[in-house]
Amino acid sequence: MGKELFAEDLWNQITKEVSSLINDDKSLESIFKRNILDFTNIKDSIVFIISNKLSSDDLSSDDINSSIKEAFSDKEIILALERDINAIFFKDPACDYFFQPLLFFKGFHSIQSYRVANYWRDKKLALSLYIQSKISEMCGSTAGSFPSSNHLLYVSCIYF
Repeated sequence: MGKELFAEDLWNQITKEVSSLINDDKSLESIFKRNILDFTNIKDSIVFIISNKLSSDDLSSDDINSSIKEAFSDKEIILALERDINAIFFKDPACDYFFQPLLFFKGFHSIQSYRVANYWRDKKLALSLYIQSKISEMCGSTAGSFPSSNHLLYVSCIYF
């Protein structure tokens, strides 16, 4: 596959890849369904994934879900997410499928979470700082400033 995919084309490719893998191996069917196939678009899928990653004993995924959903309603953030998926797919030799970053790449989750934090920086500073802290804890990465939602970013997490 040689061309970048966006919007519905990207989502259709992701669901096609996941469905194909389920047909080959049923062992991960519930993970694929819960995170991807139970949704009709990439926005709802990433909101679910990020909400679960950022939740804690102090802040449930239900509590944080609406704030994350609002941030991902910003068309620039969704476009940046789609650009990130394309960049990873075409440039990372470890990425064989478009769904991989969405489901499995911590660096990708980190960048999308930073975009949510940036979205809330002026309106909900405490939430923004909480998200930054959770990303650092989850991924072992930090950012000195909030990345702009319309810039392509790629971060690798630190492994010890």
